Amino acid sequence: MDDDAPDALAQIKRAAAAHARAQKREEETRLALHAAIVEAFRQGYRPVEVDEVSPYDRNHNLRLRKGAEVPGVRERKAAEQD
Repeated sequence: MDDDAPDALAQIKRAAAAHARAQKREEETRLALHAAIVEAFRQGYRPVEVDEVSPYDRNHNLRLRKGAEVPGVRERKAAEQD
């Protein structure tokens, strides 16, 4: 081993710890993004409006809405007419 070079195992440990922190942060921001998308649907925004600002495609946004059991625009209008 070269005495002048940093210890490779210590580098791996530091890099692995940084990677774990980044993964945790990614999960937190992903959940926050999903909550914001669902909230936009709850507030009555149309799918096309959500799609314009979301990094996800239309189908994924709609899966998030349906998963949160938020009625769609047509469903809300039908319920209002009843």
